[in-house]
Order: sequence, then C-alpha cells, then structure tokens
Amino acid sequence: MNKIWKIIDHNRYLVIAGALIAALVVYSGCASRTLSIVTPKADAGILVTRVELQREVTDIRSAAEAAEKRLEVAVADLDMQDEQRRQILGTVGTLVNMAVPAAAPLAGPVLGSMGVLLGLGAGGDNLRKNRVIKDLKAEKKA
Repeated sequence: MNKIWKIIDHNRYLVIAGALIAALVVYSGCASRTLSIVTPKADAGILVTRVELQREVTDIRSAAEAAEKRLEVAVADLDMQDEQRRQILGTVGTLVNMAVPAAAPLAGPVLGSMGVLLGLGAGGDNLRKNRVIKDLKAEKKA
C-alpha cells in the first residue's frame, strides 16, 4: 500500500488528470435531465431526459388540440341555439304583428276591461288586508 502511495505522490498530476478524465467520461455518459413539465414540483424529484420532455410536450399539444376541437363543437352548438332562439322570436314577433291589426278594434274595450278588472281586484285585496289588520289589532287589545 505504501508503494502505491509513493507512485501516486511521484505522479500526482498525472493521477489527478486521470481522475478528471474518468469523471468526464462518467459525466459525458450521463444523459442531461431537467424537471418534468407535467409534474414540475421540485420536491417530487421527477427528472426527465430530452426525449421524455419532448414526449410530454407532444402529449400536452395533443390534449390542447383535442380541447380546441371540443371548443369548436361547443361554440357551434351555442351558435345553433342562438340562431334557433332568434328564429323562434322572429316567428312569434311576426305572429303578434299579424294578430294585432286584426284585434285592433277590440283592443280599446279589452284593455279598458282589463284595467277595470285589475282596479277592482286591487281594491278588493286592500279591503281584505285592512279587515285582517283591524282584526289583529282587536285581538291584541283583548
């Protein structure tokens, strides 16, 4: 053992160079790694190589393209629903416009009758409420 240390001591820079070369060979043989973009938490310790990182990017892009297609379908569905609503409201508007001129001679008496009925209903409701309040006050005094 002593003999080995003497050789190392005599050729120390050559031994250091050899150790550095060995470290570089080991280091150059290792693939570079970085944190995963799918699970980026540093404490998770998931390191990926360049190929694995490219696979993650491809998966994310595929998912984004699928989401984009679903978005297009959803927007088309909303557009169709809005168009149907517009058509229905347009049809109802047309029917009302057609019906109002035919009912115009009756509109005055009908609207007047509706106003009278609403007035009578409101007046009757107020009388009933006044009677209930009066009865409650009478019960409280008794």
